[in-house]
Amino acid sequence: MLEECVDASRSLTLELSPPSEHRGTIGPVLDWLAGWMEQKHGCVVTVSNDGCGTPKSEDLIVLLYQSTSELLFNVVKHAHAAAARVDVRHIDGGVEVTVSDTGSGFDPGLMQQSAPAMSRFGLFGSRERIELIGGRMDIDSAPGEDCRVTLWTPVAADRSTSRRRP
Repeated sequence: MLEECVDASRSLTLELSPPSEHRGTIGPVLDWLAGWMEQKHGCVVTVSNDGCGTPKSEDLIVLLYQSTSELLFNVVKHAHAAAARVDVRHIDGGVEVTVSDTGSGFDPGLMQQSAPAMSRFGLFGSRERIELIGGRMDIDSAPGEDCRVTLWTPVAADRSTSRRRP
């Protein structure tokens, strides 16, 4: 039982933060996450990265990792999709990460309703953290349709400011 607890603890640690040898740039972090999602959940994730620049802050890389991880977990748990795509582009002075799938979709308006907090905490929490640093989350989905969630954060996000991008 102790061995199971240690394994669960290690797995949770990897879900929260990528291994240190993959940090430094967003590409290797998301490539590692794609492999981990396939190994752990059987979801094949294709990562496309334009290779231009990288966030300057380790905190920003971890935030993008955690948010992307949450979105991919939703692909497995809620969309019931066996595959997903992650596209990384550097645009408008920031990093844009788009997670898309061909799963069951959902009504983004439900995030705003008074559903129990735990049922929407992951996506809602990711949106709040992204907006706190001046970024945004755009959701393009509908029940029974494909889903695409796009995160945008400024490249040089500074935790001491909370500017919002127009």
